[in-house]
Amino acid sequence: MLSYPTLFSPLRVISLCLISSMLGFSCTQSPNAGKAALEEITWTIPRVSETDLIDRFVDYMVPDNKDTIDQETNQLIDFIINSALDFYPSSSGIFYHIFEVGKPPLAKWGDKVTTHYEGYLLDGSRFDSSRQRGTAFKSYVGNAIPGWNYALSMLGVGGRGVFLIPAYLAYGSEGFGQLVGPNQHLRFEIELIEIIETEAKSR
Repeated sequence: MLSYPTLFSPLRVISLCLISSMLGFSCTQSPNAGKAALEEITWTIPRVSETDLIDRFVDYMVPDNKDTIDQETNQLIDFIINSALDFYPSSSGIFYHIFEVGKPPLAKWGDKVTTHYEGYLLDGSRFDSSRQRGTAFKSYVGNAIPGWNYALSMLGVGGRGVFLIPAYLAYGSEGFGQLVGPNQHLRFEIELIEIIETEAKSR
């Protein structure tokens, strides 16, 4: 029987970089990472008219909001509309564009998976990349920031997507060292390569 670490709870979020460090991968940004222009990392996402995006998100925008979650949701919606990119809202709070869903079943909490990913801030700065390290990333769904867990649960093997994660579902007000500042929204490009072990089989 395989054992795996405690799954995500609001009181205990294990960061992606922390897991990388535990696995022997470096979390320091490569000197070659630099800042990629936003156009260079979003060109594959279809463009959508402002009118269509406003119609898509009108029910998700909160006027005169004072709640942090509502504020961050509005900020990401504004970003999507201003960028004219084909993202969709989700019930979890993240925004997504799925290129391929992948083969069923979808990954679920407790599954051990292999992924490749690129992590960016909204200004186009890349802060982490499994592809740049040249090593696929292995982790359990549920042992990373909440937004990452939700993103993985939308993909099956071979699935690929781009996900916008609000700060409250990422590293929040604390940020993560020198890589991610406080209250930073994140953009992840994720490819699910393999479901190594399902939660059901690990029992």
